[in-house]
Amino acid sequence: MKKIYKYLIFALIIICAIALASVNKSFHKYLEFPDANEVLIDVKSFDTGSMFSIDNRKDKQALLDLIKNSIRLSHVKLNNSPIDGLHNTYSVTIWSKDYFCVFYVSNKKPLYCFLSGNKFDYYITGGDIIANYLDKLYS
Repeated sequence: MKKIYKYLIFALIIICAIALASVNKSFHKYLEFPDANEVLIDVKSFDTGSMFSIDNRKDKQALLDLIKNSIRLSHVKLNNSPIDGLHNTYSVTIWSKDYFCVFYVSNKKPLYCFLSGNKFDYYITGGDIIANYLDKLYS
């Protein structure tokens, strides 16, 4: 009888591990961007109203890596973005043939919003590193 309980507990642990792995994999697949050669990135400053496209592959890849790493290391909240003012805020639009998302990045209020179709609507703290990178690209 004890052997049956051991097998049941072991089976339950395996089922939980598989479920957690599939949830983690499905979440991170939305964080995979297209290749930097295929993607188009537009950045707009809400302070000045100016907009530019990032054409350099190295700059595109650096920005995509910063966004991915910030998302993976941040606390995710499934709420609407709390961005209320547009001071020192950038919008970053990333799109390709079958991909589209928008980030709102601020270095004064370190958070950004990620919208990808109807899949997600959440904000993640820690956008100040990305905003500082965008400041350097603007100057």
